[in-house]
Amino acid sequence: MSAGFDDAPLRPGRAGEDLLGREYFVDHLVAILEPNNRVEGSTIYALVGPWGSGKTSILNAVKERLRRTTVDVGKSWVITEFNPWFYTDGNELQLSFFRELRSVLTSDDRKETSKRQLRKLNSSVMSYVEAAAPFLDPRIVGAARVANAVTRDGHNPSDAHLRLVKELKNRKQPVLIVLDDLDRLAPDELLLTLKLIRLIGRLPYVHYIVAYDEETLLDVLGRTGLVGGERGHGLEYLEKMIQIRVDVPPARAYNIERWLLDELGAVAQSHHIHLEAEARMRLEQALTKHLFSRLNTPRAVKRYIAQVRAFVAPVAHEVDFVDFVVLTWLRVSEPACYGLIIREKDRLTRSGSSQEYAGLFVDKDDRVEDIERQKFWHDAIRKVVGEEQHEGVATVLSLLFPSFEFDARGEGSAYRSGSRHRYRVANPDYFDRFFAFAVPQDDVSDELIRRAYAQLNQGADRDAIDALERQLRSTPAAVGLATRKLAANFDEQKLHGPEVIRWINSHLPKSRVHQGFMATQDLMLGAAQRIYVQLDDEQATEAINELGQGIDALTFAGDLVSVTGKSRYGNDPEVHKHATELFVERLQRNLEESASPDLFDITDDQWGLLWRWRRADQGKAGKRWLQSLIEEHGWDPLAVASRFVSRRTSTARGVDDRYVLGELDFRTLRTLLDMNTLYAQYSDEIAQAPVFDTEYQSLETSPANRRAVALHDLRTRRLEFTAS
Repeated sequence: MSAGFDDAPLRPGRAGEDLLGREYFVDHLVAILEPNNRVEGSTIYALVGPWGSGKTSILNAVKERLRRTTVDVGKSWVITEFNPWFYTDGNELQLSFFRELRSVLTSDDRKETSKRQLRKLNSSVMSYVEAAAPFLDPRIVGAARVANAVTRDGHNPSDAHLRLVKELKNRKQPVLIVLDDLDRLAPDELLLTLKLIRLIGRLPYVHYIVAYDEETLLDVLGRTGLVGGERGHGLEYLEKMIQIRVDVPPARAYNIERWLLDELGAVAQSHHIHLEAEARMRLEQALTKHLFSRLNTPRAVKRYIAQVRAFVAPVAHEVDFVDFVVLTWLRVSEPACYGLIIREKDRLTRSGSSQEYAGLFVDKDDRVEDIERQKFWHDAIRKVVGEEQHEGVATVLSLLFPSFEFDARGEGSAYRSGSRHRYRVANPDYFDRFFAFAVPQDDVSDELIRRAYAQLNQGADRDAIDALERQLRSTPAAVGLATRKLAANFDEQKLHGPEVIRWINSHLPKSRVHQGFMATQDLMLGAAQRIYVQLDDEQATEAINELGQGIDALTFAGDLVSVTGKSRYGNDPEVHKHATELFVERLQRNLEESASPDLFDITDDQWGLLWRWRRADQGKAGKRWLQSLIEEHGWDPLAVASRFVSRRTSTARGVDDRYVLGELDFRTLRTLLDMNTLYAQYSDEIAQAPVFDTEYQSLETSPANRRAVALHDLRTRRLEFTAS
């Protein structure tokens, strides 16, 4: 298999020279050539195959084999290559042909050692040009004369030709002149080359093998005027010119598949990329479902692999390798579709925030947009790839983007399992890397995260952590992304849980920053909770202890403790018994220190700890503590209840970080206060509570507004209770 970035033909002796299983064909071609080196004739062979089918590689193998072969008269083949498309005009082409012919005919220095003999043979070849002058293009003769190719010794041209033929017959030296890529020539150059071979080069023991793509060659011939643009006439001309035609066998799917997999495996290995079974399965799906049918020539395979090799290094450990190689194929073979993917990032990754995505979480049978979305993708793909390749390209896109499969085909799920796994192109966190061939500036390198994660519990070696901190200082919005990546490392390794939780707490933004539909704080808290529930009690206790005792630390700790025992994380509330006890102890101490005779001197953040206390121990100790404060400071129980009216961030346009009132939290209220006593004590006031319209929750968080909302909700719930 190829080891570098090149488009050169496979050469004998290189690794993978028979990846296409063509050794048998080379053997057969050599067997065809060998018998003719024993006869005096001159034969023109044609190796015919489409562009990129491997003609040059086959010629390389044939030449190497013939050079190692000794014919029965004790002579090896003399082989030379003549590339007419190297030359810029007809005169240069003709002169080069004569030089090449002369060089191979004078190459046997065992019998023609003296300069005089060489000069005579050279003179004989060039005299033959004069002899054939009436049949040649005048330019041929003129070019030969300019090159001092005219005889100097006064030989009669006819005698010179006879003498040359006689000398070649006596020497019996088999000569093979190889002309590759005839179809690259311009019409006049092609015609001139064919005439040179046919009228001058047909000499004893001098054979030719020409290689070309027949369709292209016929097209070029049709533009010479020689065949009148008729394909049939062109074929007749070639039949007169060519004695033995050999067609390149098409590459077999088995060999292409093996070659591609070997090459891609070598790329992965060279970058230390390990492909799990799931990744190998996805790769084979992409190859078998469409890519094999398009990568069907050696040139196509080599160019594709060269593109993979050229661009994979910067992102080798930053993106999914299989998605990368599939996208590379789209970039090379279907660039218009590649551009479509970039333009439709939001649709394909479900990262848009527009109303178009509001129905994504609804079962597909209930979505009225199905037909419109299918039509959108059907028209978009047809526009960029055409009808013939439509189905194959759509299949490839379905493998990359479950949302495409869901929208365009009505199959699967928009969030198919694993599709939004880190490194995948369907994951909006990674999408841009595939098209930038790098980690963008506002992104966080997974390699950096891996190293920082490994250093979280180390004292001295912190270079990766320091680098991460520098990046987050310059790009604060990336903190949520860094959190998700650290949590993903924990999910894989189950190490450094307390350290990751401490890191998340220390980096929580002070203001609410939104990423799509969720705030960064909520995303980071969710990551920390997911880690916390996977810790054992000792680790969880360590995590709570390391967070500290401040109001922010306790708030964060309370959100962690609150998920213990929840059904989605397991139903055992005792799993973190000591961690929960440590949290409750610290929380009670903080609340006792902050208690004030004036109920509303206690901040919302401090009061919020009561919510977390209730969730931590089901309100047992919290109820006793709150009742003692009501008695000690004479707090109004209804005012206490009003403090349990929730608050939320305003959704008003242009308003940032302004809290407004939500609803009365009856669950917490019932846990911490005696509801029967509350209803009995304030029955008249509750009965006369104001009635709010649906906009009452836009009220600001003043004590009076809290009391009004509490009365309203108490009245509503009492009526419901009475009715029930």
